[in-house]
Amino acid sequence: THLQALIKQMDWKVELACLPPFYNHPAFLAAQAEQIRPFLAPDKHLLLSFHGIPERHVLRSSPSCETCLPKPACQRLEHSHCYRGQSYDTAHGVARSLGLKPGQYSISFQARLGRTPWIRPFTDHHLEELVKKGVRKLVVTCPSFVADCLETLEEIGVRERTRFIEAGGESLELAPCLNDSETWANAVTEILHA
Repeated sequence: THLQALIKQMDWKVELACLPPFYNHPAFLAAQAEQIRPFLAPDKHLLLSFHGIPERHVLRSSPSCETCLPKPACQRLEHSHCYRGQSYDTAHGVARSLGLKPGQYSISFQARLGRTPWIRPFTDHHLEELVKKGVRKLVVTCPSFVADCLETLEEIGVRERTRFIEAGGESLELAPCLNDSETWANAVTEILHA
């Protein structure tokens, strides 16, 4: 990688290690579920909103996803290099950890820029669809972020909350990212030693 080449070029005495993807690691899924659980109630729907990326990035890492991208949900979860598939796998794993059934949760992708096609369904459009389906109380979590940032706090916690309420929803609560929770610290330790 570029970073490894730079370390060698600068003759830094640094050892670089990269974790493999942990989107479906049981410790990660359990930490996510623990962070979300206090916000859930029988009358609340859970939306797992992931960071969006251009479709071309998905196709670069997993060309066979071309037939899947136009569909409303990922059809090829077995493709471990597909970001969209990883996101769906994470969402379903978190939902299982929380004991949720289909219909009690949904999946979307936030933050898109420019005219290039981005992966779908879009969070802002999905919020309006949820209201049309009768969802009035919503909990949103952003599992592709391990720490809260402007995209979670402002885009989801402010702009999308306003959009949801203006469309007819009653409340949108943002479950915080893992941040510095003890559960996440323990999960990272477990992932490191796996």
